[in-house]
Amino acid sequence: SPGSGKTMTSMEVLRQWANCSMFEDSILALYVPARRITDDMRTEWDVLELSSPIYGLPAVEVREVQAYVKQHPRRVLIVLDGLDELKESLVKEGSAVSKVLGGRHDLGVCRVMVTSRPCNRARIL
Repeated sequence: SPGSGKTMTSMEVLRQWANCSMFEDSILALYVPARRITDDMRTEWDVLELSSPIYGLPAVEVREVQAYVKQHPRRVLIVLDGLDELKESLVKEGSAVSKVLGGRHDLGVCRVMVTSRPCNRARIL
């Protein structure tokens, strides 16, 4: 729900990451606003392409980012903001979102940070 501080928390984590005071071993941070995730997204990369460093890039540059993530997954931080705002079908097992949340997927093993209202944690877990 709006106004509970999820995005502000995500932005603060990203600011601290950029200042090398948090997640120092991560070279690339991908911020993904969950509210932009749709039913037609089938792969984890469909979800990650919504991230601010990638969204709107030419296909050649997207492939370069994807190659980096595949080669150095442990150096990538994924911030998935507002998971509680997704409908249940987008979080079910086998969905693109669940692959990102699991941290193990075609892109390798990435660190994932999620923001969500606590009242919805049972649905997410």
